[in-house]
Amino acid sequence: MKRSIFLSTLMLALCAWALPLTATAQDDRFFPEESTSKSKMSKKKAKDKKKKKSAEAEDKAEASVIGSALAEATYLTDARPNPHAKYYIILHSASWCPPCRKEMPKIAEEYPNMLASGKVELVLASADREEQKALEFVNSNNGTFPVIPKGALPQLPNAPQIPGIPFASIYKADGTLVTSGHGSIVMNWREHTKTPAGAAAGESSETAVADALKKVKFLQGKPALKADYYIFLHSGSWCGPCRALMPKVVDEYKKLKRKKIELILVCAEKTEEEGKEYPKHYKAKFPAAMPAAMNGIPGYVTAPSYPHAIIVDKTGRLVERGHGQIILNWKDIIKKDKAENTENE
Repeated sequence: MKRSIFLSTLMLALCAWALPLTATAQDDRFFPEESTSKSKMSKKKAKDKKKKKSAEAEDKAEASVIGSALAEATYLTDARPNPHAKYYIILHSASWCPPCRKEMPKIAEEYPNMLASGKVELVLASADREEQKALEFVNSNNGTFPVIPKGALPQLPNAPQIPGIPFASIYKADGTLVTSGHGSIVMNWREHTKTPAGAAAGESSETAVADALKKVKFLQGKPALKADYYIFLHSGSWCGPCRALMPKVVDEYKKLKRKKIELILVCAEKTEEEGKEYPKHYKAKFPAAMPAAMNGIPGYVTAPSYPHAIIVDKTGRLVERGHGQIILNWKDIIKKDKAENTENE
C-alpha cells in the first residue's frame, strides 16, 4: 500500500515537472501567430544587421585614397575638398606665372559647375613662396576652391613629375591617375571625368542638395529637404555689413519658406559656440552651420568676402551669387531663373 502511494506521488511529481517543458515545446503549435511574429522579427533583425554592415562598408569605401590624403593637408583657405568626390583635380599654379594668371579666371568661374556635378573636386597646390601672395592670387580671381601652400601637398599615389606650371593632374578617388598635363586640361574636366554637360549643371539629381544636407551637422535647425531653391548666406558677427543685413534677412525668411526656398546661414565664426550665439542674437529661425560642415554640398562654394550669398536650385545648379544683399532681391532672381528654364525646355 505504502509502495503504491509512493509510486503515485512520484508519477504526479514527474508530470508536474514535465508540464512546463511540454507547454513550451508546444508554444508554436498552440500560438502559431506568435511564432510567426517571432520569425518575422528575427528576419527583420537580420535584414537590419545586413543593411548596417552595407552602410558601414559604403562609408568605408567613401573614405577614398585621394580624399583621405587631402583631408590631412594644410590649407590657406576655409574651403576643404569634398571627401566623397569620385574625381580630384590637382592644379599647380602661382601668381608669378603669366599662363597661370591668364587661365585662373576661367577655372575659378568653372569651379561651381564641378561642385554641382557632385563628383568632381579641384584643389590648388600653390607654387607661391609667400602665402599672402597665393591668397591674393586666388581671391582676386574669385576662386573659392581649397588652396594648399607651397610644399604642403601630400604625397599622392601615381603622382607624375611636374615639368612646369600651370600643370594639372586628374585622379580617380582610388588613386588611379586619369590624365595629367598643362593646366588647360582642367577646362576639359567633363570629358576626363565622363560627366555630361547637363549633369555638370546640376541636372543629374533632383534631390542632390537635399541628399547632401542630410549629412551636415547643423548648429541649429534643420533645412527643408523639399525646397526648390537653397540660399547659403555667409555671415559673421565680426562683420559690420553682416550685422546690418541680418535683421532684414530674418524678416524675409518667412516669405522665403512659403515659396519653397530654404535659407542656410553659414557662420563665419571661430568656434561652434560663437556660431550658435550669432543667429540666436537676432532670433533667427533658419538653419545654421559652420563653413567646414558645408563642404561637398552641390553648388556651395566658400565666400570671397562677407556678407556673401549663393543661390542654387535643388540640383545644385548655380543661379546667382554675390553680396548678401541679393537675398533681398530673391523674388526677381527666382522669377528670372524660372522664366529662363521654361524657355530652355
